[in-house]
Amino acid sequence: MQSRLKGFCLVLAALSVWAPVFLGKQEPSARSDEKTDKGRQVQKVNVVAERFNFTPTQIKVKQGTLLEITLTSDDTFHGFRVPSMQINHVIPARGRGNVKVIFDAKQKGSFAFECSRPCGAGHTMMRGVIIVEGLDLSGPPLGPYELRVLPLRLAGLDGAPARAVLLG
Repeated sequence: MQSRLKGFCLVLAALSVWAPVFLGKQEPSARSDEKTDKGRQVQKVNVVAERFNFTPTQIKVKQGTLLEITLTSDDTFHGFRVPSMQINHVIPARGRGNVKVIFDAKQKGSFAFECSRPCGAGHTMMRGVIIVEGLDLSGPPLGPYELRVLPLRLAGLDGAPARAVLLG
């Protein structure tokens, strides 16, 4: 009887871990300090959705990196949409798990994200940005340069990142 109970517990434990993967609710996570099978770096970020904001609201990643975003909610159901990348997922309510999103940072630029599930009066304020940086200063030779910082305006956001230009 005890061996049968132990076997049942092992099967139940295995199902609780792998069921979300097979049902498409979650992806098995890769280690952030390793490269993927294609030799690409993976950067992991945890994002919390709560009462009309995302934390963090700004995510920076190097061009060519796979960004693995783990989304959780501290209150009700929310959504996570990156319109320019056709990404749209539902974030489960507090205590009901999380969802993982893979963002392929192929091209540099700014990619706005927003809540795609109406969640209350401040729903339209739930916005953020993923910034894919392509600036690599390891190539220019030593010498005098002028650094200019230009504003980069993003519609619907309170703050804005800046674009740095190196002239020489």
